[in-house]
Amino acid sequence: MPEGRPNNGPPIQQAEKLVGDLGERGIALDYSPASLKQLESAVSRYPIGWSDQHQTLALLAGAYFGEVVRRNLGGQWYEQIPPDGTTGLLVREENQIMVFPYAVLAKRLRQGGKTLPQLYEHVVGMTQLKVNFQLKQPDAPQG
Repeated sequence: MPEGRPNNGPPIQQAEKLVGDLGERGIALDYSPASLKQLESAVSRYPIGWSDQHQTLALLAGAYFGEVVRRNLGGQWYEQIPPDGTTGLLVREENQIMVFPYAVLAKRLRQGGKTLPQLYEHVVGMTQLKVNFQLKQPDAPQG
């Protein structure tokens, strides 16, 4: 288990705020991996850079992205993770796979790069590689 304090509450509330805000604009989000395409469309309307609007979007969209991961792959949010008190999502406790959705969205907004669906597939790939490694490990030569 990582250092920090388990707390799913704030990210869930932030994700729900985004769902409500975008729902009022006709963009329906349902926490499915496919819904990341609609979120990507909204995020891509912002120019690359950083402002107060970007910071708010990184917070809400980061929470939503993390909730898509958590609801589809499992996981637990942790806050106040040392050394800088950040918040992250432990996707697979048995393999200690941590994802930092707020940082992922901040980087996406600042620099562009991979789309949200691509980032989700990257997380899926990380969990599969780790599981495959764990499954193969007992077959490794002993000694």
